[in-house]
Amino acid sequence: QSYKNLFAYTVDYLRNTKNIHNFLYVYSPNGPFENDKEYLSRYPGDEYIDILAFDMYHDDPLAEASKDPWMESLKETINLVQGIA
Repeated sequence: QSYKNLFAYTVDYLRNTKNIHNFLYVYSPNGPFENDKEYLSRYPGDEYIDILAFDMYHDDPLAEASKDPWMESLKETINLVQGIA
């Protein structure tokens, strides 16, 4: 909850106090995620987010794509976030 509050405070401050209205705000937690609830666990709310994304770092870049469990996890996470968006 602290992260959500800080994110909302920051956006409100930039919009309302500093009158900055030319930013896009991105929610991009580190994946992979098991489900929607896990992905959205720190989501501050639609009024504070313009773009949904995620970060996911490959720990074996030389692995063969067809046998790489990371690639399968990436596909599953893309589908999860796409379903939420």
